[in-house]
Amino acid sequence: MRGDVDGDSHDDVSAVVHKRLTKGRERIFLVVKTRNETLRSWMGDIADPAPANVAALAQIDSKAGAELVVQDWAGASEAGYTLYTVRKGRLVRIRTPYGYRPIQVGGSAASGEDYVNCPYGPSTGTLLVGGSYLYASKPLVEIRRELWRLEGTRFVRVRSFDRTYSRKDLGPDSVAPEHVPGFPALESWEFAGCGVYPGGKAL
Repeated sequence: MRGDVDGDSHDDVSAVVHKRLTKGRERIFLVVKTRNETLRSWMGDIADPAPANVAALAQIDSKAGAELVVQDWAGASEAGYTLYTVRKGRLVRIRTPYGYRPIQVGGSAASGEDYVNCPYGPSTGTLLVGGSYLYASKPLVEIRRELWRLEGTRFVRVRSFDRTYSRKDLGPDSVAPEHVPGFPALESWEFAGCGVYPGGKAL
């Protein structure tokens, strides 16, 4: 992935490097080659083959240089993403209100979906995380929203919403409403509004 991540206005090259340890096991690193140096961050020792890769670059905070959107895992309709940034010449993993657990996005209309957006646009340091969960045994829908603000290298939860509705009350066309009172609209694609590249609107 090419794009400026260290803020010097020159394109850097970012990639996840896989190193085979033993049969069925590998070590993975996030590596960024800048104009002057190579930065590395150990991501873990995991089962082989690991699907980890740099999915995109996103301008989330107001500092020069993009954040790296790294896909940690992927399933049939879901994926987990972790954000990294460059601070003082080091690659730093951004902490969320849930620690360093990847941000889960995707899903299906049958079970529910989760998304993450930059609701106020790029470089605002704010993420909107949320979606819906459909109960298999009951005609209920749980709607979730969380607004996160980036402070340094960690997101803090500013506001949250978690409420369960009957599907009958929501109506057939509103299983997962975009608008929740007190929150900006949640767009149905990953990192919408974050200035993601390449790809424009979606990863």
